[in-house]
Amino acid sequence: MGDKVSLGGDIFIHGSSATVGCIPITDDKIKEFYLFSVEARNNGQTKIPVHIFPGKMDDKSWSILQSEYSGHKELIDFWTNMRAGYNHFEKNKTIASFNVLSSGKYQFTH
Repeated sequence: MGDKVSLGGDIFIHGSSATVGCIPITDDKIKEFYLFSVEARNNGQTKIPVHIFPGKMDDKSWSILQSEYSGHKELIDFWTNMRAGYNHFEKNKTIASFNVLSSGKYQFTH
């Protein structure tokens, strides 16, 4: 599958609903995403940031995630850290600035 020397770094987003390491967002949504991407590029944007979360991280969904993954402290700790960025976006509709610390944690700056 992957090259053990060059592990990649890109996440491919495509239509359909099947995946092998990519993110399928259905055919109708990929058309919309593509059009937004073309418009962004035509207006000078060179990168399109994609932020991926394990699901909605509102209070109700967060409670379910914590319950379902209660035996996976590392995941819960990681997602707790990510939740700060998620909450910032939900509140402000802008992406929070962040740094990645040497520990691997995200440090969000609002």
